Amino acid sequence: MGQPEMQPERPPRDGRGDGAAGPGPGDLTGRPFPLGDWGEPAQRLDDLYRWVERGALQTASWYLAERVWKRRGARALRCGAAAGAVAGAALPLLDLTGVLDGAARWGYLALLVSVACVGVDRYFGVTSGWMRDVATAQAVQRRLQLLQFEWASENVREVLGPTEGTAGEAAERCLG
Repeated sequence: MGQPEMQPERPPRDGRGDGAAGPGPGDLTGRPFPLGDWGEPAQRLDDLYRWVERGALQTASWYLAERVWKRRGARALRCGAAAGAVAGAALPLLDLTGVLDGAARWGYLALLVSVACVGVDRYFGVTSGWMRDVATAQAVQRRLQLLQFEWASENVREVLGPTEGTAGEAAERCLG
């Protein structure tokens, strides 16, 4: 093995892939493929499975953590847009009925605030970013669950042997 891999502003990586010196929790950069001994293939595959599972869980948690500020911002902008639209419609009516003199001019400002909130949301993609983060986290979790089921099915097939049918049938026999 050569020199440990160095990244700017990070400690050296040892190449084992155990996450001890890997990217931090706020970082989705790629991780080096864990090196290991293939003398024991079953143990090596189990280690690789745990490495992939840990990476998928970290990715899903990153997306779920990133959605918090986007959700709050999106809700604030949507509430501002709704309040501006309601005020923009109500103030001219109040001026028309004589309850509040000169309120019609403020109605235009309220409509402008409403449009500005929607424009900021669209320009910065706050609501769409929030929904995209949630959808991506759910997709990662679905794929991880599929991987976990397939891995369990293959482990059952390994125990029962290849002549006992498909992995799904073997899993059903074990569960039922």
